[in-house]
Amino acid sequence: MSFLRSFGKKELDIKKLGIDDELLDLLYEIGILGLVRSYFVHAEAIFEGYKAVVPKSERARIGLGLLALARANYAKAIEVFRDELLEMNPESDFAKAYLGIAYKSSGKPQEAKICFESVIESNRDESLVILAKEALNKIKEESK
Repeated sequence: MSFLRSFGKKELDIKKLGIDDELLDLLYEIGILGLVRSYFVHAEAIFEGYKAVVPKSERARIGLGLLALARANYAKAIEVFRDELLEMNPESDFAKAYLGIAYKSSGKPQEAKICFESVIESNRDESLVILAKEALNKIKEESK
């Protein structure tokens, strides 16, 4: 078991470890950059470490879900977005939009449509609404 993963076994005072919000922001950004640059192993270590020190973090799970999508591990992406993120925050349009992408990518267009329609209906985040509309159009084109 890695050093960081062992943290998840007990309560931590992250302030005593010298971890503040600024450092967590930086770690998240580095993890996303690693993900975008295809440094998947490094990004995973960062997001798992983030999750270990802040077990209730949505950001760590967002990173892990995006990582699963980038690795084409759609079952894992569905698990993270549906079973973890939406459990933590049932109103998360981000989780719904990316869950829709995971469903679409895994050949489940009906489930994807439900997610995308929910994002469009909520109309809380313009960029996610655009993503959802584009994805719905793709599903319609592919079903012709």
